[in-house]
Amino acid sequence: ILNTVYPNMEIKIVDLSGKAINADQYSFTIESQEVKVSAKRLATGTYLVQLQSDSQLIGTKKLIKK
Repeated sequence: ILNTVYPNMEIKIVDLSGKAINADQYSFTIESQEVKVSAKRLATGTYLVQLQSDSQLIGTKKLIKK
């Protein structure tokens, strides 16, 4: 859970080679602490979901698509 306001947050999905698969812009506030990202179009495999704000990496989570 993020405890800061990020008016220009980008959620990027990258494969393990570092290639960007998808990137979307969001405005994150304390009230909107949940963002849903669709993985329907992803091929089976392992990906990284990166959270960035103003080109600064906030966090990374692993996503496994089965």
